[in-house]
Amino acid sequence: MNINLIGPNGKYVCAELGGGVVGDGSLVCNRTIPLSWEKFREDSFDDGVSLKTKNNTYVTAELDGSISTDRIARNSWEKWYREGNKYKSFHGNYLTLHDDWLLRADTTTGSSFQRIELNQDSGEHGPIHIVNRDFRDETEDYWQARIYTIHYLINSMFNNWNGPDFDSILDEPIELGFNTILTLGMHASPWKTANGWRCTPIEHPDYYIKLAEMFDRASARKIRIMHGPLVDMQHLPSSFNKQGYFQQSCGVMAGRWNIFARKGNEQDHNGWHQNDYQYPGMGGVLYSQGSIGEDMPPRLPYLHWTELETRRDLPKGIYDSTLRQIMDGDFNYENGKRAIPTNGPAISIEPIYFNETNPDYIGDKRSTDPRVALEIGLLNGLCAGGAFGASASLEGKPLGPIARECAVQFIKGIKSSFVRPLAGLDFQGAS
Repeated sequence: MNINLIGPNGKYVCAELGGGVVGDGSLVCNRTIPLSWEKFREDSFDDGVSLKTKNNTYVTAELDGSISTDRIARNSWEKWYREGNKYKSFHGNYLTLHDDWLLRADTTTGSSFQRIELNQDSGEHGPIHIVNRDFRDETEDYWQARIYTIHYLINSMFNNWNGPDFDSILDEPIELGFNTILTLGMHASPWKTANGWRCTPIEHPDYYIKLAEMFDRASARKIRIMHGPLVDMQHLPSSFNKQGYFQQSCGVMAGRWNIFARKGNEQDHNGWHQNDYQYPGMGGVLYSQGSIGEDMPPRLPYLHWTELETRRDLPKGIYDSTLRQIMDGDFNYENGKRAIPTNGPAISIEPIYFNETNPDYIGDKRSTDPRVALEIGLLNGLCAGGAFGASASLEGKPLGPIARECAVQFIKGIKSSFVRPLAGLDFQGAS
């Protein structure tokens, strides 16, 4: 996560010149306004954390207690142990403020920072657009969809919710480095109803007000929402206006900078077909047809972006998770169907989920192996992005230690393999 450090003197910590300085004076605490040199990236590192500067160098505790910011790789001297608002070095000394401005790691007591705050410029902002097979942001930089799956986020907006509050739910994916939350619009199956997950406009007359509030609160947290209204449609009464529900949901999504629209989830299993539902004017919001079902090729016509639910059986599910083949039209399914090249961004939706145990408490198959998450992330980095999910994340609950490590490895993989521009493989193109 990107952070600002506020010292006991009330000033912001600064890596002079943005990093790359050796010895005393490289890390100071005398700034009144947090700009780019005052932003640090705190990441998990073995059993501790590392602090990265604006110039992508690391904060290092030297043997003599001085601080340097010139290292480009992490080793033991770049490891810090966060203890509340204190940082202890690998050598056992704490980051300490001297003479009201100089920071060194040379005492066994150390200085407690007044606060460590999330950097408010570190989140998402502004609309995304498409250039060929990639997303681009307002500055024309390549943008990658790093998606965290919370199926029941809409439930948290209503008074009968008994889980964590909305902001607490978003804290973990934001901290881990995800930039988009995948949500579903309603829950009406008999199993969900029996287990207290039911949530539709039938029970909640203020549903669309709460849907807008969910998007607004995500916007305030600077994170995007990838929302699919059409779910469990076969379980709704015949009197329910399905078209009206879809159109009103689209109306709430339209024109919002932080929304990706998908018609819905697993149309072959959730009682809807993409041809029966057409988007109204979406005010610049990018949209897809939604997903079909596990290991099913996307249906034409492709819209702004394309999504695929990859196979969840291991190990084949790993090797199928790359959508680069779909973008290029080189993907063959076991059922003999061949993907048609998309000429646009493609995203992996709902690969195998992760959990502390396999199966999870419901009996669903899960992976407990961080190496699987790393491989899925690496492969998804070859396309426009991909999604991570865990049994706990679906329900808006904190991840257990195994699932959290899987999330960490997924982010590590998907970030490290996102190299742009893509090489010009034998791209066939599609009209």
